Amino acid sequence: NIAAYEAYLRGRFAMNQRTGPMLERAVEEFRQAIALDPDYAAAYSGLSDSYLLQSDYARLSNAESIRLAEPLARRAIELDPGLAEAHASMGLLLRDQGDKLASIDAFQRAIELNPSYSPAHHWLALSYQDLGRLRDAMAALQASLRVDPNYISGKRVLLGLLRGTGANEQADTFAAELAAEHADDPLILYTLSGDALSRNRMVAAVRFAAQAATLQPDAPFLRVQLATVLGFAGHIEGADAQVEKLRALAPEHSFIDLWPLQRAVFQHDLMVLRERRGEYLAKLEDTRIRQVYDCAFAGASADPPVIIAACADFLASLDWTAGVDVPTDIGAVVVSLLFAYDAVNDEVHRDQVRAGAEAEVARLQREGLDGDQLRGFMAMLQFLDDRDAEAYLDVLEEWIPLTPITAGALEHDLQYAGVREHPRFQQLIEQRRRAQDEALQQIREIPLP
Repeated sequence: NIAAYEAYLRGRFAMNQRTGPMLERAVEEFRQAIALDPDYAAAYSGLSDSYLLQSDYARLSNAESIRLAEPLARRAIELDPGLAEAHASMGLLLRDQGDKLASIDAFQRAIELNPSYSPAHHWLALSYQDLGRLRDAMAALQASLRVDPNYISGKRVLLGLLRGTGANEQADTFAAELAAEHADDPLILYTLSGDALSRNRMVAAVRFAAQAATLQPDAPFLRVQLATVLGFAGHIEGADAQVEKLRALAPEHSFIDLWPLQRAVFQHDLMVLRERRGEYLAKLEDTRIRQVYDCAFAGASADPPVIIAACADFLASLDWTAGVDVPTDIGAVVVSLLFAYDAVNDEVHRDQVRAGAEAEVARLQREGLDGDQLRGFMAMLQFLDDRDAEAYLDVLEEWIPLTPITAGALEHDLQYAGVREHPRFQQLIEQRRRAQDEALQQIREIPLP
C-alpha cells in the first residue's frame, strides 16, 4: 500500500526529530499507516516507539507510554517475526519496564536481522550503559555511528561514555565540537547542559539548558533540566519558576511530585528530608522506584538512623553481580549508608555493604569505568580504612566538584567519621562556596524562558 508506506515514512521522519509536537505528529502518521494497512508491522513498531519516546521528550508518563506501547510492540512481532524494527521496539519497551538484560537480547536480535538499523545499536548501548557495561556500550555506539555517522542521539551518548571512562580531555574537545556544530539543536544543548553540570561548570550548564528550553519551550524534559541546574547553582527562585511552567505543560509529571524533596536537598532542609519523604513519594506508582528515591533522599538527611532505615533493605536487595541499575547515584547512597553504620558503630553491617560495594567497583573497573565519580567513591572507601583525611581531601579537591549540595553532605559524612572540623576541609568548602557565589551572579544575568 503506497499511501500507507508514505505515511510510515512521514512518521519515521517526525519521530526522529525527538520533540513533543513531532512525536505527536509521528503518532498520527503511524496511525494513518495502520488504518490504510492493518497488517503493516513496521507501522505498529513505529507507533510503539513514538509512545515510548514521548515519556522522555513529551508529556506522557512512563507508565502511560508503556501501557500504550506494549500491545503495539507485541503486534509488530506477531505480524512479522523477522522485522528488525519490531524486535528493537520490544527492546525499548523492556528497557523502559526495567528489564535491561531482556532488552539487550531483543536489541541483539534486531541487529542480527538488520545490522544497518542504527537505533537498535544505539538503544543497545543505552542498556549496556544502564548496567555499567561501558566497554560493551562503547562498542554498540561505535557500530551505530558507523551505520549513521550523523546520528545525533548517538553523539549525545558518546559524550557521556567518554566522561564515564575518564577520557575528560577527549570529552571536552568533543563537547566543544558539538556546541559549535549544533548550536540550535535542543537535544544537543540539553546534553551539553548535563555534561557541564557533571563538571561543576554551573554557568555553562544553565546557559545551555536555558538555550534549549528557549528553542523548544513546550518540552517538559527541558524544563526539568533547567530547574535542576538552577537548583544546583543555588538559583532556587528561578528553579521554582521552571517547575511551575512544567506544571502548566505536564501536570502529572513525576518531577513535580519529587521537587519539594529535591528542593530540600538544594537548600539542605534536613527536616523535610527526614520526616516528609513518604508524603512526597506517595504518588510514585512503582514500588521499586519509590524505594529507590526514598533511600536517595534519606541519604541526604545527615541522620544515621534515618539513612539506615530507608536504605539497608534496598541495598541488600541489589544484585551486585548483574550490574546495579537504579535511577540515582548509587555511589552516594552507599557512602551515606557506610558512614551511617560507622557512626552507630555497626561494623557487621558496614562491612557487609562494603563487600558488595567493592565487588561492584571491581566489576565497573573491568568494564572500563574510570570516571570522576568512581574515583571519588574509591577514595571514600579507602578513607573508611585508614582515616587519612589529607589523602581523602587530595581526591576531593581534584575529582569531586563541591557544589553546595555535595559540600553539605560531605560535612555530615565527615562528621560521622570524626573529622568534620578538619581545617583544610573547611577551607576547601569556603573556597568552593565563594566560586559558587560568583557563578550565581553570572547565572542571574542569563535570560530564562
